[in-house]
Amino acid sequence: MTAAPVVAVSRNTLVRDTVFLIENQIPLVVLQRLHEHVTGATTSVVDCIAGPVQVLLQKMFFISKKPRPVPPQPCSNLLHLVHAYFEPTVVPVPGKKSNGRRRRHRSTGRWRRATEYLRYANVWFRVREFTDDVASSVLDVQLGRGGTVWIPRLRVDSNTWTVLRNLMALEEQEEKRPVTAYCLSMSHVACTSEDVELLRRAGIVDHFLSNDEQAAQGFAELCRGVVMEVDDGDRNYLRTMWHELEERCDSRAQRLMGWFRHGQNVWVAVAVLVALILLACQVIQTLNTGAGR
Repeated sequence: MTAAPVVAVSRNTLVRDTVFLIENQIPLVVLQRLHEHVTGATTSVVDCIAGPVQVLLQKMFFISKKPRPVPPQPCSNLLHLVHAYFEPTVVPVPGKKSNGRRRRHRSTGRWRRATEYLRYANVWFRVREFTDDVASSVLDVQLGRGGTVWIPRLRVDSNTWTVLRNLMALEEQEEKRPVTAYCLSMSHVACTSEDVELLRRAGIVDHFLSNDEQAAQGFAELCRGVVMEVDDGDRNYLRTMWHELEERCDSRAQRLMGWFRHGQNVWVAVAVLVALILLACQVIQTLNTGAGR
């Protein structure tokens, strides 16, 4: 009798399939019964696995190394527990008072590309580094004062898309959908190789793929088939930030500054600046001549 072939499964694959795949989830109630049967203890199985789950997410650079307590809300399975640690923690920074009437009448739309925000909204993209004494997650995206977009580093490897897609699938039945909102923004902001290169140079995207084009393709396809009510502020935690960036894009002053600071042709920008200075000098000279008569 021939023995059945043994299929070698890597530890990374085993962890991915057990922890992150939504179709493989085992209810925590079942795990609790198994835990009690094997160990004879009556302690919560969530208390036992919360620490290892945090360490796993820290190694994948999804959360900071700050230890977190067990989530207060009940979790139904391992993926639900993972989702609890992705919750964004940053508080929006109050910036310049915006046009509330315009914001109320404008529907939230598609995010622009990173290079477009650079040129039209006059913003800078900066990486938000995790610190060991602050609880942070990769979802802690923020528009700071002065037009700086702070985004935590996203480590992109063979498992990244799998983790994010399964978390989005879990959120389809949830009231809040922070992971989906984050993925929608990144799928638009980093959808071309030019945008990925910009974010990679800023330290925001750290990918281990063949090239920037492959990473951009992964971002562009990340939310294919995903539907979310982006105008619902309870579901889309980045809604306010989208409107603030759009208001910067609508500002002629910001567009002009963005063109000067981030325009591709520096010499054209210098020539325009010189022309404006000469025009101003000519106007002043004309006014002085008229006043002297």
